Amino acid sequence: MVFAEKPEAGVNLVFIQAAHTIDLAIALAGELADVSALAARQFPEPRVKGEGRQVRRETFDKVLLHSQLKDGGTLNVDTTGGLPADATPFELEIRGKTGVLLLEGGAPRGFQSGQMKLTLNGDPHPVEEGELAELLVPAVNVGSVYAALRDDIQSGTAVAPDFEHAVRLTRLVDDLLASSAEGRRRDASHWPRRGGTANA
Repeated sequence: MVFAEKPEAGVNLVFIQAAHTIDLAIALAGELADVSALAARQFPEPRVKGEGRQVRRETFDKVLLHSQLKDGGTLNVDTTGGLPADATPFELEIRGKTGVLLLEGGAPRGFQSGQMKLTLNGDPHPVEEGELAELLVPAVNVGSVYAALRDDIQSGTAVAPDFEHAVRLTRLVDDLLASSAEGRRRDASHWPRRGGTANA
């Protein structure tokens, strides 16, 4: 717990849940033009589970992003820690000209570590998991990355996340925190681009 509270450790809500969630939103909705972010501490002195002692939170447990998309739409992403146990951990809604797409489910530690369901205009849309269907739910995301890497090696494609994508995603997080600290919008030209993956 204390290790995870160190911003430089990179194992916190900002670098895991928020970064992956925003990366997924970009992959689905399109490239960002610019962004404004707000990072906050809802629980500045959480208790260490099993110990009862309190620690001072150095990182953030809530990140709110507002962005203009290059294609003209808008994107809002709210990543919040400390949700009630019965809350849906992840919800992504896309409203377009032909309807509403809703992706929901996931797990408290991030959408990428839990099972989700997809609906279109309220109707369930089955997702074919193929060769990954036999895996335990928390392993499906990692399994899909390795499957994509295998396919890239065999076919000469470049679908799996690469180092360049990871670098851009890290810069995205840096710019989000800078936007929050400065209270101003930031340019998004070097951030992850559409067609990337949410598993960087």
